[in-house]
Amino acid sequence: MRNLVKGGYPVRATIRNSSTHRLRMIMSDEEIERVDFIKCEIIDENLLRDAVQGFGTTHIIHLAALQFPFCRDNPPLGARVNVAGTVNLFEAAVNSRVKKLVFASSAAVYGLRDDYEKGRVPDDSPLNPRSHYGVYKAANEETARVYWLERGLCSIGLRPHVV
Repeated sequence: MRNLVKGGYPVRATIRNSSTHRLRMIMSDEEIERVDFIKCEIIDENLLRDAVQGFGTTHIIHLAALQFPFCRDNPPLGARVNVAGTVNLFEAAVNSRVKKLVFASSAAVYGLRDDYEKGRVPDDSPLNPRSHYGVYKAANEETARVYWLERGLCSIGLRPHVV
Protein backbone atom coordinates (compact mmCIF):
# COMPACT_ATOMS: atom_id res chain seq x y z
CA MET A 1 0.00 0.00 0.00
CA ARG A 2 2.82 2.34 0.91
CA ASN A 3 4.57 1.76 -2.42
CA LEU A 4 1.38 2.29 -4.40
CA VAL A 5 0.67 5.55 -2.57
CA LYS A 6 4.27 6.71 -3.06
CA GLY A 7 3.95 5.82 -6.76
CA GLY A 8 0.98 8.14 -7.07
CA TYR A 9 -1.60 5.40 -7.65
CA PRO A 10 -5.12 5.71 -6.26
CA VAL A 11 -5.49 3.19 -3.43
CA ARG A 12 -8.72 1.93 -1.95
CA ALA A 13 -8.54 -0.52 0.94
CA THR A 14 -11.21 -2.56 2.62
CA ILE A 15 -10.61 -3.00 6.33
CA ARG A 16 -12.50 -4.80 9.10
CA ASN A 17 -12.16 -1.96 11.57
CA SER A 18 -10.82 1.56 11.57
CA SER A 19 -7.42 0.65 13.00
CA THR A 20 -4.43 1.77 10.94
CA HIS A 21 -1.81 1.01 13.61
CA ARG A 22 0.09 -1.43 11.36
CA LEU A 23 0.18 1.03 8.49
CA ARG A 24 1.53 3.71 10.84
CA MET A 25 4.63 1.57 11.31
CA ILE A 26 5.64 2.17 7.68
CA MET A 27 3.55 5.09 6.42
CA SER A 28 3.25 8.74 7.38
CA ASP A 29 -0.09 10.26 8.36
CA GLU A 30 -0.10 12.11 5.04
CA GLU A 31 0.38 8.87 3.10
CA ILE A 32 -2.38 7.11 5.07
CA GLU A 33 -4.73 10.02 4.34
CA ARG A 34 -4.28 9.33 0.62
CA VAL A 35 -5.84 5.87 1.06
CA ASP A 36 -9.59 5.56 0.65
CA PHE A 37 -10.65 3.14 3.40
CA ILE A 38 -13.91 1.22 3.23
CA LYS A 39 -15.08 -0.71 6.26
CA CYS A 40 -15.99 -4.14 4.96
CA GLU A 41 -15.90 -7.77 6.05
CA ILE A 42 -14.72 -10.19 3.37
CA ILE A 43 -17.52 -12.54 4.37
CA ASP A 44 -20.13 -9.88 3.53
CA GLU A 45 -20.78 -10.67 -0.12
CA ASN A 46 -22.84 -7.57 -0.84
CA LEU A 47 -20.53 -5.02 0.79
CA LEU A 48 -17.52 -6.61 -0.85
CA ARG A 49 -19.17 -6.62 -4.28
CA ASP A 50 -20.13 -2.97 -3.84
CA ALA A 51 -16.60 -2.09 -2.73
CA VAL A 52 -15.10 -3.70 -5.83
CA GLN A 53 -17.71 -2.84 -8.43
CA GLY A 54 -18.82 0.54 -7.14
CA PHE A 55 -15.44 2.18 -7.48
CA GLY A 56 -14.16 0.88 -10.82
CA THR A 57 -11.52 -1.35 -9.22
CA THR A 58 -9.11 -2.81 -11.81
CA HIS A 59 -6.50 -4.53 -9.62
CA ILE A 60 -6.81 -6.29 -6.28
CA ILE A 61 -4.23 -7.34 -3.71
CA HIS A 62 -6.00 -9.77 -1.38
CA LEU A 63 -4.43 -10.21 2.05
CA ALA A 64 -7.53 -10.72 4.20
CA ALA A 65 -7.28 -13.94 6.21
CA LEU A 66 -7.29 -15.44 9.64
CA GLN A 67 -3.87 -16.81 10.54
CA PHE A 68 -2.94 -20.27 11.79
CA PRO A 69 -3.85 -20.05 15.49
CA PHE A 70 -7.29 -18.58 14.77
CA CYS A 71 -8.06 -21.24 12.15
CA ARG A 72 -6.95 -23.97 14.54
CA ASP A 73 -9.04 -22.56 17.37
CA ASN A 74 -12.15 -21.86 15.29
CA PRO A 75 -12.15 -23.88 12.03
CA PRO A 76 -15.67 -22.83 10.92
CA LEU A 77 -14.80 -19.14 11.20
CA GLY A 78 -11.46 -19.77 9.49
CA ALA A 79 -13.24 -21.46 6.58
CA ARG A 80 -15.78 -18.63 6.28
CA VAL A 81 -13.11 -15.93 6.22
CA ASN A 82 -10.29 -17.68 4.36
CA VAL A 83 -12.23 -19.79 1.84
CA ALA A 84 -15.73 -18.36 1.47
CA GLY A 85 -14.36 -14.82 1.78
CA THR A 86 -11.87 -15.50 -1.00
CA VAL A 87 -14.64 -16.92 -3.20
CA ASN A 88 -16.66 -13.76 -2.49
CA LEU A 89 -13.73 -11.64 -3.65
CA PHE A 90 -13.19 -13.71 -6.81
CA GLU A 91 -16.90 -13.40 -7.58
CA ALA A 92 -16.82 -9.64 -7.12
CA ALA A 93 -13.70 -9.44 -9.30
CA VAL A 94 -14.98 -11.60 -12.13
CA ASN A 95 -18.24 -9.63 -12.28
CA SER A 96 -16.47 -6.27 -12.54
CA ARG A 97 -13.63 -4.56 -14.40
CA VAL A 98 -10.86 -6.27 -12.41
CA LYS A 99 -7.98 -7.25 -14.68
CA LYS A 100 -5.67 -8.90 -12.15
CA LEU A 101 -5.91 -10.22 -8.64
CA VAL A 102 -2.96 -11.09 -6.40
CA PHE A 103 -3.61 -13.13 -3.27
CA ALA A 104 -1.57 -14.50 -0.41
CA SER A 105 -1.39 -18.24 -0.14
CA SER A 106 1.13 -19.81 2.23
CA ALA A 107 3.91 -22.35 2.52
CA ALA A 108 1.43 -24.07 4.84
CA VAL A 109 0.03 -25.77 1.72
CA TYR A 110 3.06 -28.07 1.90
CA GLY A 111 3.57 -30.77 4.47
CA LEU A 112 6.40 -31.21 6.88
CA ARG A 113 9.99 -31.02 5.70
CA ASP A 114 10.28 -34.81 6.10
CA ASP A 115 7.44 -35.27 3.59
CA TYR A 116 9.76 -34.22 0.75
CA GLU A 117 13.14 -35.20 -0.63
CA LYS A 118 16.22 -33.39 0.65
CA GLY A 119 17.01 -30.01 -0.81
CA ARG A 120 14.74 -27.32 -2.07
CA VAL A 121 11.04 -28.16 -2.20
CA PRO A 122 9.95 -27.21 -5.74
CA ASP A 123 6.85 -25.04 -6.16
CA ASP A 124 5.08 -27.87 -7.98
CA SER A 125 5.60 -30.38 -5.17
CA PRO A 126 2.49 -32.21 -4.01
CA LEU A 127 0.47 -30.29 -1.49
CA ASN A 128 0.12 -31.93 1.89
CA PRO A 129 -1.20 -29.35 4.36
CA ARG A 130 -1.15 -30.34 8.03
CA SER A 131 -3.47 -27.64 9.38
CA HIS A 132 -6.86 -26.15 8.61
CA TYR A 133 -5.03 -22.96 7.63
CA GLY A 134 -2.97 -24.86 5.05
CA VAL A 135 -6.05 -26.64 3.71
CA TYR A 136 -7.85 -23.31 3.32
CA LYS A 137 -4.91 -21.81 1.46
CA ALA A 138 -4.70 -24.86 -0.84
CA ALA A 139 -8.44 -24.49 -1.51
CA ASN A 140 -7.88 -20.84 -2.47
CA GLU A 141 -5.16 -21.82 -4.95
CA GLU A 142 -7.53 -24.30 -6.57
CA THR A 143 -10.32 -21.71 -6.52
CA ALA A 144 -8.04 -19.32 -8.42
CA ARG A 145 -7.24 -22.04 -10.97
CA VAL A 146 -10.93 -22.70 -11.61
CA TYR A 147 -11.73 -18.99 -11.95
CA TRP A 148 -8.99 -18.80 -14.59
CA LEU A 149 -10.23 -21.90 -16.45
CA GLU A 150 -13.92 -21.09 -16.31
CA ARG A 151 -14.08 -17.30 -16.18
CA GLY A 152 -10.70 -16.06 -17.44
CA LEU A 153 -9.86 -14.17 -14.24
CA CYS A 154 -6.10 -13.66 -14.09
CA SER A 155 -4.67 -14.09 -10.60
CA ILE A 156 -1.36 -14.74 -8.90
CA GLY A 157 -1.02 -16.59 -5.62
CA LEU A 158 2.09 -15.97 -3.53
CA ARG A 159 3.32 -18.51 -0.98
CA PRO A 160 5.31 -16.51 1.54
CA HIS A 161 7.42 -18.40 4.05
CA VAL A 162 7.31 -16.96 7.54
CA VAL A 163 10.35 -17.50 9.72
